[in-house]
Amino acid sequence: MTIELGESSSQKPNTHPESDQVLIVLEGKLTAEISGKRTEMNKGDAITVPAGTPHKFTNAGSERAVTFSVYSPPAYC
Repeated sequence: MTIELGESSSQKPNTHPESDQVLIVLEGKLTAEISGKRTEMNKGDAITVPAGTPHKFTNAGSERAVTFSVYSPPAYC
């Protein structure tokens, strides 16, 4: 997923009812909001979002942010 400057992965926190998500930051910086708790993420950082957990990612840097996510079981087919 690519998140441009000032953009977020969604307007409101999102959930995947039956899938865990692992997200890795490949480029840029993000603010991860997981269950209302905010964490700063930099290139190379990874985070696990358990199934059913509200979450949102916001570009917190000065350039686009690029991420790679894995869902288990698959959330998007």
